[in-house]
Amino acid sequence: MVESWLKSTTQILQQLECTPRDSIICTVSQLQWEAYTWWKIVTTQVLAEVADWEFFQKKYVGELYLEDRKQEFLMLKLKDMLIVDYEWEYWRLSKYTKELIPTEEEN
Repeated sequence: MVESWLKSTTQILQQLECTPRDSIICTVSQLQWEAYTWWKIVTTQVLAEVADWEFFQKKYVGELYLEDRKQEFLMLKLKDMLIVDYEWEYWRLSKYTKELIPTEEEN
């Protein structure tokens, strides 16, 4: 969910050609609950100039998130899924596990 939201938000900000300052203003206006609370704490403890869009993204697409996606990929099983759904999940998660997927040269 976070990944999807970040991706669509980034697309919108790029299409609008937002400056980094405008990007953060627009993004903060969309935050709710924990994300907004986190942002308010960060901007009072960290210099506001440092708390930019990239800083925000690192928080929500951090190492723990990436590790969780890698584990999700490793646990992926066809089970009750349709093959098309399995394939979609495989490709969605594979970007987090590039080191685990052999390239054509390695095969």
